[in-house]
Amino acid sequence: MATKNSNNRMVPFAHIPIHMALKAAIELHVFDILAKSGPIGTQLTATQIASEIPTTNPKQAATSLHRILRFLSFHSFLTTSHPPGSLKEEDRLFGLTTLTAGSMVRNDGGALPSIGLSILINSEIEIVQAFDNLKDAVLDPDGAKYPFEMAHGEGFYDYLARRPDSRLNMFFNQLMGNSSRLFFNDVIRVYKGFEEVIELMDVGGNEGLALETIISLYPNIKNCINFDLPHVIARAPILKGVKHVARDMFETLPNSKTIILKNEV
Repeated sequence: MATKNSNNRMVPFAHIPIHMALKAAIELHVFDILAKSGPIGTQLTATQIASEIPTTNPKQAATSLHRILRFLSFHSFLTTSHPPGSLKEEDRLFGLTTLTAGSMVRNDGGALPSIGLSILINSEIEIVQAFDNLKDAVLDPDGAKYPFEMAHGEGFYDYLARRPDSRLNMFFNQLMGNSSRLFFNDVIRVYKGFEEVIELMDVGGNEGLALETIISLYPNIKNCINFDLPHVIARAPILKGVKHVARDMFETLPNSKTIILKNEV
């Protein structure tokens, strides 16, 4: 949503409300409920959606949810219409757009696409508090280097390392896993250099899923190391043919003839 100033330039003023409304809809599984109701074009009322959400007061929940849905439809994140023969606001219908169907709906395994995860990450209170320090990062440049450090007294990765079970850490690891898979889906289609590789180490490999994909296609790779920070490796699953190593890349790296180093952030 935007308005025009005297210079006829568009000035956004609803980004934070949109972001938080999307966060609420994701956490309430609104987009998942709509996706399960039928193909794109299927629409439900707020009351119908609220009936699928655990709540102590379904009637009030539907009223509050209706406001969120109408706000999102106004900003084109949902479709909206009235059923034939009714113009009552409580009968208003809402449905997925192509954008929200592809970016806000969880897959069968319960994982969100990267855009949905990014919405959740940037809505977490730690990130919001960091953004609130953007001004101070300019006014006090001799202090902490980054707004996140100003807000929490330590850098982003140190903060996550001390809080491995936090929502922020969980969302961030999922996002990095998604990014890694997307990156390698594109690379593997065109790159044939792995045919001659015997040893391979993925630096910043998250849970090691990219390596798992590579060695499934190139069995000639016999020694695979998934290298990442300890709080990341702590969540990594056991993968056949992959050895997880938990260290800091800026301190030391294991020996390997071939190294993958990606820039994902």
